[in-house]
Amino acid sequence: MSEIDADGPKNLDMKLLPHQTKFIELCLNPLSSQVIELDAGVGSGRTMAFVELSRRLLQERPEARILLMTPAPLCEQFMHLLSHANVRSLLLDRYQYREMLDRAAKDDLWPRGIVVVVSVNFAKVPDIRDSLAATRRDLVIVDEAHLLRASRAEAVRLIGKSAERIVLASIADIEMVELFAAKDITRIAWRRDQIVDHDGMPLAMAPMPLFHEVDFCMSTAELSLSAT
Repeated sequence: MSEIDADGPKNLDMKLLPHQTKFIELCLNPLSSQVIELDAGVGSGRTMAFVELSRRLLQERPEARILLMTPAPLCEQFMHLLSHANVRSLLLDRYQYREMLDRAAKDDLWPRGIVVVVSVNFAKVPDIRDSLAATRRDLVIVDEAHLLRASRAEAVRLIGKSAERIVLASIADIEMVELFAAKDITRIAWRRDQIVDHDGMPLAMAPMPLFHEVDFCMSTAELSLSAT
């Protein structure tokens, strides 16, 4: 099994904002709904919240099975952040899946105590989807859930059906396909003008970055490259 292990010191004390802490506590509460939908604005910290949620769950349950589904371009980012937080993780692709099948005779196919990161497009491939759906998981996290349609939505529905907890994250104000029964869902919204920092100040009051435009002329070589 290939895992990413970053060199150097690990950041084990991730400092979360109050809204992230409350979200994690809700997800870890056994009395919470099976499905938690997070409607979060860009830059509100959902990625780091998912990493810390995974870390804390594995602290509480070292044998837990966690699946993190995300668009392919974000897989490596999650792997890097999980490694930085000292969370064991596995990036699932066809090669890794075949390697797992080769060892299945003596071990469980899907490992425990680790976060399996997979792209949604790979998870919808029939044999991968069916294998993922056949194993009960403690936590399934689906990032960018507003992008789910057709076979991708069906894959998430099948894989998450038997999970103890499912987290579906979407960008604020973008309509999402209904994947699970409304009675099983708790919806949370993060709005920049409503969340606060550690001092109780609204994040919307934080200084915004300043942008400066600098005019310049491209050289003949640069113009040629640009045209090409």
